[in-house]
Amino acid sequence: MTRMPAPMARTGTGGTGPSLGQLLTEIAGPLIDVLCTTPGGLAEPVRRPHIWDACDGDASSFGDLRAGDLVLAVGLVPASPQLSRLLAAARDAAVAAVAIRGLVNLAWVRTEAERLGVTVLVVPRELAWDQVHARVRTVAAIWPGGVGSVGSTSSDLYAVANTAAAALGGPVEIDDAALNLLAFSNLPGEIDELRTRSILTRIPPGDFLTWLRESGTAARLRRATEPLRIGPPGSRPRLVIPVRAGIDVLGYVWVAEGDEPFGERHHHVLAEVARVVSAHLVREGTTEDRDHRRRGELLVAALEGNADISVLAARLDMRPDISFDLVGFRARTCWPDPTVDPFYVRKQLELRREFATRPGATAVVVGGQVYAALPGCDRGSDDLGALAEETITLIGNQLGCELVAAINCTPHPVPGLFDARLEVDRALKLLAADPDRAMATCAELRPRATLALLRELAQSRPQLLAGPIQKLIEIDRTRKTDYIATLRAYFDTASDLTEAARILFVHRNTLRYRLRRIRELCGLDLSDPVERLIAELQLRLLGGTASGTAGAWATSPDQRVSS
Repeated sequence: MTRMPAPMARTGTGGTGPSLGQLLTEIAGPLIDVLCTTPGGLAEPVRRPHIWDACDGDASSFGDLRAGDLVLAVGLVPASPQLSRLLAAARDAAVAAVAIRGLVNLAWVRTEAERLGVTVLVVPRELAWDQVHARVRTVAAIWPGGVGSVGSTSSDLYAVANTAAAALGGPVEIDDAALNLLAFSNLPGEIDELRTRSILTRIPPGDFLTWLRESGTAARLRRATEPLRIGPPGSRPRLVIPVRAGIDVLGYVWVAEGDEPFGERHHHVLAEVARVVSAHLVREGTTEDRDHRRRGELLVAALEGNADISVLAARLDMRPDISFDLVGFRARTCWPDPTVDPFYVRKQLELRREFATRPGATAVVVGGQVYAALPGCDRGSDDLGALAEETITLIGNQLGCELVAAINCTPHPVPGLFDARLEVDRALKLLAADPDRAMATCAELRPRATLALLRELAQSRPQLLAGPIQKLIEIDRTRKTDYIATLRAYFDTASDLTEAARILFVHRNTLRYRLRRIRELCGLDLSDPVERLIAELQLRLLGGTASGTAGAWATSPDQRVSS
């Protein structure tokens, strides 16, 4: 495999790169799993991504590993001897982490990595290796000072502009949506009058704005989804790209042409810079005050079950005994851009009327899902239903992303927010798997959620499924009978023989015969309410894994069941 180009040079930041934990948050935190980590491993700085190809994985390839590398183990099969050798070399080189594909035997990988003291990440199939490489390279290159959120928003953007300018070979400016200057690079180099006047006044000159409007460039720029080359009169050519979140334009990134003429490389790098600036602006907000951020951080702590209740109540400026309704959102499949889209949904929620009329309402992103916690009110589920439905429609139209929403409208005090989130998460998982439904309350889904919980328990304790039903499944499989379908119809009709026979297209006497044969073959006594309950529950837990599912119900009227 051809190695990717080296990362953009760091200039003017003086930092060592983001920590591994910060990097994961920026590039795809909810998607990339941490299989195991050393003490303090998530605090290790990441300096560059490094592709290690198993096809070229001889001993000499380990010499390319460097301290601070995030090693992308391409083509590697877990539990292979190569993995052991790679992990040992990674330990010796003091790399930040090794990323693998989670195919098989992750328990062995974890044991080996813990023995050697190496942090291992698991990358899902939906993230291509080159996509991971590009994102790591960009974040590591433009990370402001290597200190994450310590600096202010404006100083962070200046660091981004400086590093982007070094990579692009020309001066860079970052504007907001109204073309007000947010940050600019200050590296040595030639500057023209347009850049000078923009920096001095913090807005572009009037004649330049007039040219943008009258030439149609402004309209083209607002519609652009990739870098656009423009030639302002009397100035050096520019490459500019809108910074977007969904369909909204948050700002623009400009670069003036330097000694190297614009080419495909400049387009690619500028697009990556715009994506990182977008993530930064959406996550931090150029006007979001510190108290609002802290309120969100404290709510995240409450949802994760480790909040200091008194501190949270004080920050939210409300009584400690106040209760919250909780609404959760997730993508039905996956976010188009997991580093930006969930935060865009959060922003849209905060603009909603419900947030204005419920003081203390807060929206946060946790684990790739969006949660809105709103102090309880008399309107209850109707108000929250409107919030969820309109948000689903808005995001579908703007991002082309199908959302599902679960509403927990039972008011929970702050200590109960963790449990409320667990209920919402179970409901979201069920909704994501149901193509016919996008929104529901936790109460509406409670029977299905309970069944899902029991199904998870049965997977870890298979003895819960032992008994006559398993014997009957085996009989159906070997004798080509339909006893399981018969039981399903019988249970689904609340033991109504007439209705069950109609569903099965058999005579009532045929159905009676089948039920007698079931008792003879496996000992299931349907007249015993406890046995009947357990049998039906086991069938529900088995779902489509048992033979004789809904598609097998419709046997022909004259079909008889062999014994």
